[in-house]
Amino acid sequence: MKSKQNYGNLKSMWITGFVDGEASFHVVVYRRNSSKTGYSFVPTFRIELKDTDLSLLCRIQSFFGGIGIIYFLKTKVMLFIL
Repeated sequence: MKSKQNYGNLKSMWITGFVDGEASFHVVVYRRNSSKTGYSFVPTFRIELKDTDLSLLCRIQSFFGGIGIIYFLKTKVMLFIL
């Protein structure tokens, strides 16, 4: 049975294709003496778009249940980070 669930008018297959072309995954490594390994790892999921695409980023954020943060950068580019 196919799911017809729609989040903020965006379908899961559309999100999959968009993420494949526009998103990236990063792992930031911090030195942390209190950690057993001496390091801390922070995985992130990022989408970087122009400021004219704010409404799209908001819809994508809604698709993911409202989690994540949209940052406005000086270069008229926005980041959506989970």
